Amino acid sequence: MPEANDSGVAVKQHAGRASEGLARVLSSRREPRIALVGAGLAGSSLALALLWRGFRGQVTLFDSRTDFSREQRWCSWGPLPEPLSDLTDASWPAWKVICGSKRVLCRLPERPYLHLYAPRFFNYAHQQLEKAPGFALNLGVAVHIIEEKRDRVRLQTDAGELEADFVFDSRPTGQAGGSPPHPSDQAILYQSFRGWVLELGQRCLETGALTLMDFNTTQGNGISFIYVLPFSADRALVESTSLSQQPDSKEEHVARIRDYLERLGVREYLVSAEEWGLLPMTTTSLPNRPGRKWVRIGQAGGALRPSSGYTLVNALRQSQAIADALIEGRAPRSRPISRKYMIFDDIFLEVLRTSPELVREGLVNMFERIREDAVVRFLSSESSFADDARLVAALPKTPFARAALRRFKTYVTPLIR
Repeated sequence: MPEANDSGVAVKQHAGRASEGLARVLSSRREPRIALVGAGLAGSSLALALLWRGFRGQVTLFDSRTDFSREQRWCSWGPLPEPLSDLTDASWPAWKVICGSKRVLCRLPERPYLHLYAPRFFNYAHQQLEKAPGFALNLGVAVHIIEEKRDRVRLQTDAGELEADFVFDSRPTGQAGGSPPHPSDQAILYQSFRGWVLELGQRCLETGALTLMDFNTTQGNGISFIYVLPFSADRALVESTSLSQQPDSKEEHVARIRDYLERLGVREYLVSAEEWGLLPMTTTSLPNRPGRKWVRIGQAGGALRPSSGYTLVNALRQSQAIADALIEGRAPRSRPISRKYMIFDDIFLEVLRTSPELVREGLVNMFERIREDAVVRFLSSESSFADDARLVAALPKTPFARAALRRFKTYVTPLIR
């Protein structure tokens, strides 16, 4: 089925006309012009992908921000494409999942868990783009209006007007044409988190494995866990994370972090940095194509995995696919996560909403019973059907089967009316 945009026009038709228009531009003597609205992860990685693939055209980036030094971090199982792999500053070959007296240790040295510090990425990316011919980086310049005019797109910015052949917009949907309402039958939850980068007064951390989930903490109206990245024996990111219908407060997250440090026996520590965030957990399809030549990317374009909040690998995959399409004269498609994972995540969110304690059990079972490589492929949105079957076999049958049946009815009912 073709996706529909805000006006209800089928994207499949848009894509065909956009491809024809792009082919005409590429076959003419005029250099194609691409505008990127947002120079964060999605916009910068797309610009880099075009640069690395030798795109012959003009690429202009806009971002209202001028300071990226306070951005946070991204983590993912490797590998990352070169040269981004050289920017990672920490990695772990193993990870732990803890619940009650059960401690599950998983190892996958060939695909370590990687840490990429966001300011380091932005320094590299923006320096590369500033010196690249045909690329223009405009920081401190906001885009106020985007409108399509025949075969071109016009942008009104703080620095004046610009016309482009394609616009890729990574701003949150509320800033980029409005946010669509969520259907009432769709599971909607939030991932809230708050973390401290700590300098500890003692060397007490195991550095060979990160703590992916420690459920031995105060539980709220969903599931809560502690996440720990040990950078050294006395320095770590300790983060409280909750998946729930109502986001947890700052005070609740801070209390969990302090409780964890007390259980660890840490009395003296210095908070050198603090981070926090709130991510929507929904499989609601956002209209990622406001027009024929105006495409949303990044989180606004479906790069965030609803069940986990992982974005890095999906955003890079999206950028590579769009860059390849533009260079080959095809209409770019921005959805980096296949429908299969949306269905899995939809079921997961439904059970999380109705039976959070069973989700904890299911997550522990997944890491305990399934081979590490299969788990990582699933979490990285690259699993085989055999991997998926192993996942289904490891989950508590009754609640997930009921949720699957409810979601199946939701998908099928509109088709048979």
